[in-house]
Amino acid sequence: LVAMPLVLIGPTTPEMLELNPRGTIPVLTDDGVVLCESLAMLEYLELAHPSPALLPADLVGRAHALDRLHASGNLKAVGMALFAHLMREGESRTVPLRAAFDAELEHLERAYATNPYAGGQTATLADFASFVYLATAHRLGHPLRPALLGFHDPNARAVVGRADLAARVVDARDVLA
Repeated sequence: LVAMPLVLIGPTTPEMLELNPRGTIPVLTDDGVVLCESLAMLEYLELAHPSPALLPADLVGRAHALDRLHASGNLKAVGMALFAHLMREGESRTVPLRAAFDAELEHLERAYATNPYAGGQTATLADFASFVYLATAHRLGHPLRPALLGFHDPNARAVVGRADLAARVVDARDVLA
């Protein structure tokens, strides 16, 4: 796994709105396929570019990775609410939002307490799904739990891209740096 270049297009530019009328990011394009939902992008990439695999072959590892992948929707929901509030209004009245985010971080930390990745010993779709929210939390000054600290360090975990997808996968570190 290696870092990928990022092509930044503002979410409300004509080019982006043509791809995604909602004006949200990220957007993935691949040979005429346009996807605007992160989890759909991850599953598409796993199926369209299966090597190296981003889901473990063993049943238990795959089950853990898929469980964590689906649970990342909760992390996304509370993270987006917290991050939007912090960017709009700063620290005022963030206690309930931070508590909800911390509860999700506790669940995530348990997944990484015994393995370097969500499904075991290799990076999975679940790691990609969680990375952006953990890196954003770090950038916004939210303390990360010990088992999660490596996610904002570009040298600690290689979960930001694959060489064969260089023109299509966002390197979240460039966005968050």
